[in-house]
Amino acid sequence: MKNVLSLVALAAAVGAQAQRDLDATATLVASAPLDSKEGFGSFIAGGSTIYQNIHSTWSGVRVHGGAANVGGNTITRLSADDFLPISGGDICKIYFTVGNVGPATVTARPRVRIYADSGTFLPGTYLLGLTPAPITIAPGTGAIYSIALNPGTLVIPHGIHWAGLTFDNANGSTGATAAGLNGLGQLLMTPPQIGSSTDIVFDTPTGGGFAQNNPPGHPDFINSNLGWQFDAVPEPGTLLALGAGIAGLVARRRRHSSSPYGDRKENLS
Repeated sequence: MKNVLSLVALAAAVGAQAQRDLDATATLVASAPLDSKEGFGSFIAGGSTIYQNIHSTWSGVRVHGGAANVGGNTITRLSADDFLPISGGDICKIYFTVGNVGPATVTARPRVRIYADSGTFLPGTYLLGLTPAPITIAPGTGAIYSIALNPGTLVIPHGIHWAGLTFDNANGSTGATAAGLNGLGQLLMTPPQIGSSTDIVFDTPTGGGFAQNNPPGHPDFINSNLGWQFDAVPEPGTLLALGAGIAGLVARRRRHSSSPYGDRKENLS
């Protein structure tokens, strides 16, 4: 009986993890030639942004490489960057960057993976996978894409997390070759404008198991960060603090209004 229960629990765990790999829609936000001096121009973070390092310019592209056929699907290794947002929250939109340093246009499927930190500054618990429809990237081009999330899809606490990206040819349906996929990567950005991040990138081996807890791989020290942005509805604690602050301002204004001296009361000696 114990063995049966163990098998049921294992099946449930595997099923739950599989359900976290969701179909998504990646929307093109901006694109520009990789050698453009002006880059994207002005990319402004919204009021709900809790982490952002996407700037107007970039220092290059970090290609993921290692594309290999795994069960009929040609896929690159996953590269993940750590990010520490200014608060936790219910993530409502994720922005990621893409660059193509190859000589030809490539149609590939970008696959986003989010992990909690392991506690040893490596990707730990696998939280969410997002698989948009294939995107087409012209040679020598950099781009920003966004994915909108439904409420409750990804709620993270305030703390270190990891955001990863890999590319595949959707089981051969996009026509992308290993050579084409190896020309894809993410734009390298300077330190974050919102939140913080170290200059460490985590790479899985070729065809590594990235949709799992504590994926295999190794850290690589670089002088930049991979381009990401996260927008979120603030976590309840943040909303309560904001509400208390607003309530305090309203109460203070009412006290001043009820005084016969109005707002001049504090200036009287």
